[in-house]
Formats: sequence, C-alpha cells, structure tokens
Amino acid sequence: MIKTHHYPLFQLTLIMVTSLTACSSIPYNRLKTPGISGTISINNEAAQGLEVYLSTRGDDKLCYRTGATTRTGPEGEFNFLALKEQMTHEPIARHFLDEWNICTEYKSQRIPLHSGNRYGIGSVNELLTLRCELNQKQLGKYCSTD
Repeated sequence: MIKTHHYPLFQLTLIMVTSLTACSSIPYNRLKTPGISGTISINNEAAQGLEVYLSTRGDDKLCYRTGATTRTGPEGEFNFLALKEQMTHEPIARHFLDEWNICTEYKSQRIPLHSGNRYGIGSVNELLTLRCELNQKQLGKYCSTD
C-alpha cells in the first residue's frame, strides 16, 4: 500500500516515465560513419582487387568485426556508403561517440589504413576521402586525407 504523503511524488514519477516512453516510441535512424571513398596504391601503382574493411568499433584496429567490406577497383578505388544505425525508439540522450577503422589485407597481413571518430549530436554528416600508399617507406602511416 502506498502512503498518502508519498502519493503525489509517485504520481509525478509515473507521469514522467510514461511521457518519456510515449515520446521515445518513434523509430530513430542516424548515420554512424561518414561516406568514405579512396584509393590504394602499392609503390605508386593502383592496387586492384584488395579487400577493404570498415569497422565501427574503436577497439577493432585491424577490422576483424567489420560493418562493411568492399574490394578495390581497376584504379585502386574503393567506396563505403555511410553506415546507418537504426534504433527502435528515439533516444533521450542524443550525443554519440562514433568511431571507425578502415583496413586492408596485403600479403596475408591485415593493415590498418585509417582511424577516425566524432562526438556530437545526431548523425555523422561528412565525407572522407583517402589516398593510401602501401610501401616499405611508410610503415604505420599509409593514408592521407584530401
């Protein structure tokens, strides 16, 4: 049984929880990564047919838990559409930390090409263009942004 002097507080709490639940029943979609395009070359020649991986986990630096995969074309080009996150309801807090890693596999070795992140409200609204060169001289730093 609810004590009468606590009843107004209970009512207020119930109204707030009900209204938050009612407001958040709308599906919510947002972009979790930028649209990403780029080229990969090896010793200044286009790297055709390389697998390129995109991971949305900040701790997955070698992209073993990929969100998307593609393959380089004849000019070494690759593209990823921005990855969407679909939620069943509108979140109360709308600030998000989005992280992404881009990797490739060359000579049976995973190579981290680029890591990025963004903290902010709503969707990631940017485009990322990379130029990546795989060679002996650039170990560890393979891509530059345009």
